[in-house]
Amino acid sequence: MKKIIKKIFSVSPLILIILFLVEPAFAESEHHFNLWSLVPYWINFLIFVFFIVWIFRRRFPTHWKNRREEILRKIEEGEKVLTSAKKRYKEALAYRENLPKTLETIEKKIKEEGLAEKDALLRQAEEKARSIVESAKEAVEVERRLALAQIKEELVTALVKNLEERVKKDFTPEKDRELINKRCQQLGELLNR
Repeated sequence: MKKIIKKIFSVSPLILIILFLVEPAFAESEHHFNLWSLVPYWINFLIFVFFIVWIFRRRFPTHWKNRREEILRKIEEGEKVLTSAKKRYKEALAYRENLPKTLETIEKKIKEEGLAEKDALLRQAEEKARSIVESAKEAVEVERRLALAQIKEELVTALVKNLEERVKKDFTPEKDRELINKRCQQLGELLNR
């Protein structure tokens, strides 16, 4: 209660200055204002303010105490956020400082992986090329064998036809009789001996 009264008395000179400035303002505008005629009203007002303060005397300290605690809590939360932000800022600075090294290591890894993949692709391509060449050689060999077999077959059929034609040409029924007679004579000579 003493604190409230002290506050009222500390503010009262300002209030009185304002009140005393009101009267000269009215006097300048040629309205005569008598401040002392308002004193009874001011007394009533001050009594009213005193009772309001007296009624809420227990609530004001708890309100201001709660308000103070809330402000302190917000300040602590702000400090925590500030420290975490500073920590993240330091981490970001460290990351930024290490960024060229990190980029170099990533670039080296990419090159190494690229070379390894290139080697693997070359090996796979060579293996595929070998298998294609081998399968082509096998196919050529099979085709060669088939071609040789076909050529042999055609040669045999051509020879058979050629022989048949020669036989037909050479062996006519007359020649056949001559040949038979000749062989019979030779047989007879052999038997007579």
